[in-house]
This record gives sequence, C-alpha cells and structure tokens, in this order.
Amino acid sequence: MSQGNSGTVNRKQQQTQESINRENLGEEKKMQTKIRTYITHNKGGKWELIKAPSVDSDGKKISCYLDEDCSLNL
Repeated sequence: MSQGNSGTVNRKQQQTQESINRENLGEEKKMQTKIRTYITHNKGGKWELIKAPSVDSDGKKISCYLDEDCSLNL
C-alpha cells in the first residue's frame, strides 16, 4: 500500500485497501472453484483429472480423492 509523505496511512486509505483485499480474495476463491487441471495420455482422446499425491513435501498425509471431487491443480 502506498503511503503519503509522512509515512503513515490514514484510516480511509486503510479501509479502502482492506475492501480491495476482500474483493480480490472473493474473486480468487471463485476462480479456484472453476479452474481444473486435466491430463491426456492419448492425444486428447480422453481427458482426466490429475490424482493428488498421498503426502505433501513434508510427508504429511493429504486427504484428496478423485471420487470426492478433489484433484491436483497446477
């Protein structure tokens, strides 16, 4: 957030920035629910969602299953 010459942000600027941040977060969540990553193994004859790994990079279990409408998105 840009600041005035005094280096402080007034209350109106802060409220405006918070409002913008909330709107952006809402739009991002909408996009995340619509975007899906698919893969094909036969030149586009059949497209499938990508199965998520069973553990993350820290070895923690991931509960994400294709039959529960959960998949890996790139």
